[in-house]
Amino acid sequence: MIVTIAFLALLAVALETRGQTYADSQAGFSGTQGSNGWWYGYYDLSGDLTSGYDATNDFNLCQVWDGTAWYAVTNFWTSLSARAGHPNGATNNPGRDLREQWAIRRWVSTVTDTVRLHGHASKDNTTCGNGVSVSIHINGRSVLKRSISSGDLAGSDYSIGVQLHANDLVDFVIAAGCCGDAACDGTRFTAPIDHSSFTLDVESVVKVGVSTTLDAHYQMQFSRDLQSWQSIGDVFTGTGDTMYFYFPPAGGPGYFRATVVP
Repeated sequence: MIVTIAFLALLAVALETRGQTYADSQAGFSGTQGSNGWWYGYYDLSGDLTSGYDATNDFNLCQVWDGTAWYAVTNFWTSLSARAGHPNGATNNPGRDLREQWAIRRWVSTVTDTVRLHGHASKDNTTCGNGVSVSIHINGRSVLKRSISSGDLAGSDYSIGVQLHANDLVDFVIAAGCCGDAACDGTRFTAPIDHSSFTLDVESVVKVGVSTTLDAHYQMQFSRDLQSWQSIGDVFTGTGDTMYFYFPPAGGPGYFRATVVP
């Protein structure tokens, strides 16, 4: 019997042609939850009794709209404006209650399509603190994560390609960089979402990480539609650690998984 143990959906995208814009975090920003497909919320890490972010159960809607930004509640820094956001901290959170929370801008996909998630991430407040972490999650799976130092006002652009389905949950997360310290963590994090047709560079590779059990046997598989899967590479033996493999792109966007085999 084959049992799926790991599932990843990262793509190596080298070139692309852009088309219709499905959503834009700045242009679509609103004081109404759900307007233009955008929702404004947070993950209360300090109050989570189960380790790990669950996109379905751990996303909470912000409760306070002050005319320009959404806040989780009035005594927390957790907030989202048109182009930026701020997390809350559990160890250093000047002027507000101590509690670690991620600020999450969510788009609920209205399409089934190959899309490009792209934008810019940088610090907005560089006067103190120890930096932040920004990430993108699709249905709870992390597809991008970057650390931004406390003084990085310039920041950098990002661009990744993914296959989305209607009603997928796309979360753009801002979290305190280390140890629950949210001092001066105001962060710019923009997110346009476009239709894309991808062309993969033959020199590109996809890095896949698999958490393994010692001496168990695994087979990597690839799929474009999550319905039909094909085996790629040779059966390998687990070491008990996360093992990383590099595969040539399989002709277009898709998904990788590892299965246990006899």
